[in-house]
Parts: sequence; structure tokens; C-alpha cells
Amino acid sequence: MLVTSGSRGPVHRRFALAGLPLPRVQVCGEDVREAEPHPGAYLPAARRPGVDPRRCLVVEDAPAGVAAGAAAGGTVIGPTLSHLPAAPPGAARCASLPRAAGAELLELLGAGAGAVAGLGAGAVAGQPRSV
Repeated sequence: MLVTSGSRGPVHRRFALAGLPLPRVQVCGEDVREAEPHPGAYLPAARRPGVDPRRCLVVEDAPAGVAAGAAAGGTVIGPTLSHLPAAPPGAARCASLPRAAGAELLELLGAGAGAVAGLGAGAVAGQPRSV
């Protein structure tokens, strides 16, 4: 699942340029009435495939997105991509980009969790292990 406050067109172009597949479930800025930190984007993103929002892992680098993911009931990991290297309020865990990349991020997600797409934009993966 992908949740972002960005507009669909630029997000799709960035994924194409990076050669990444787009997730089936996408909630973009134009799909919601209230912007982050309101949880309005994360709740429908989790509900579309029938996942309880409390069983979601939210990877979010912006403080407003961390607050939105936490307000939706998800477990939030805050990679330090655009802010100081400290866990933003509401984040269960904070990781620098090199540590969050690759195998360590997959370990945080746990076996069987969905893929996280687009660090730097809010992303939701269903059914993580405890972090």
C-alpha cells in the first residue's frame, strides 16, 4: 500500500523513473479531505484490503505523517530522511536511511508483510511483527 500527501501524477512518474511497480492500493493527496496529521489517508488505505489499521506498519519521515500514522493506530517507524535523527513524536522506532534500507527494513516488517514502497512518502504494510 502507498499513502502519500503527494499528487498522483508526480508520484507515478517517480515510481516509473525508479523502475518500481506501483502498489495496488494507493491513497494520494487528492483522495483525502483532511491533510496530515489527520489519519484520513491511512485509515482507508488499510481498510481497502481488509487490514486492521492497528496491524499496519507505517514508514514515515515527516512529523505530520508520523502523527497521522499513529492516530490511525499503526506502528510507526520514522526513518530520518528529511528531519533530525531522532524519533519523531509518535514513532515507535527511528532508523537512519542506511539502517532502514534493505535487509534491516525487511526484518522490521517481518515475514509475510507487504512491501513498503517509496520511503519519503508515507507507506503502509499490513500485518508486521512486533517492533
